[in-house]
This record gives sequence, C-alpha cells and structure tokens, in this order.
Amino acid sequence: MKPKSIVTDLVQSLYHALNVELSDMIIETRDLKEFHKLPKEEQQEIIKTGSYPMKTYNTRPTEGDCDVQMFVELWSSTALGFGGIGGAAMTYAYTVIINCEATQESLVYWNGKFGYKIDMKNKNVYDLFLEDVKQKKTRSKRDASIKYGIDL
Repeated sequence: MKPKSIVTDLVQSLYHALNVELSDMIIETRDLKEFHKLPKEEQQEIIKTGSYPMKTYNTRPTEGDCDVQMFVELWSSTALGFGGIGGAAMTYAYTVIINCEATQESLVYWNGKFGYKIDMKNKNVYDLFLEDVKQKKTRSKRDASIKYGIDL
C-alpha cells in the first residue's frame, strides 16, 4: 500500500505535538512590573548588578522550538508500528520524528498518528533511538517499550 499524503501526515503530527503531546516549557524572565515598583535608587543598583526580579511562567512550544525529520518506512502490516489487528499487506507509511530541544522530547508518528515519546535527557535511550532513526527506521510501540524501556 502507498503512504498517505505527506502534507497531511506532517501537519497532523506537528499539530498534535504542539497542542497535546509536548510538555509545557517553563520560562524565566525579568519581572518589570516588580522592578518599576521599586524606588529609583534600588532600580539603579539592580541595573548595575543585573539582578532583576524574576518571574516564571509556563508556555507551549512552537514550531520554531522543533526540528522535524520525515521518511518513508515499510511495515509488514497495515497496523504499522501500533500492533494489533491489521492486514498482512506490506504497507508504506510516512514516519515523522519531532525533536523539541526546549522540552527535551522526541516524538514518533506514523501516518500522522502518535506512536511514542522519547526522553532526550536519558542519554542512553536517546542514543539508541538516534541509531535507529539514522537507519531510517523506528521501533514499533511494543519493541520501543522493550528496547528503550518507555511506558506506553
């Protein structure tokens, strides 16, 4: 079977990653409201030292925070990497890998559907994952849970 639409699969994967699957980012920035409440002498001292009052907030990653890799994979079942009941036909699918440095996560999608998440902070697991991706292949959900030790 042929893969679906490259554009549709990419858009569905990126939309899901940005709006659902990627973790929130915690941003720390200067709290200028608090800064302006301070007396002028204190403001000048802060400007000299650079020790501004800070605040943190949560935000969602954007497409600018992500790198995307996409390639075609051949699966031995129409169930792709999801497992379960599928036809025994050799099936091509677009695989989308979304890497987000800001949240330290990599996401795997097949034909625009979410497969699993890899924690980039776990160097050993991430290196194993990168070896597979370099060969333009991904593990099925079942095999990923075994090889990478991830919960599905």
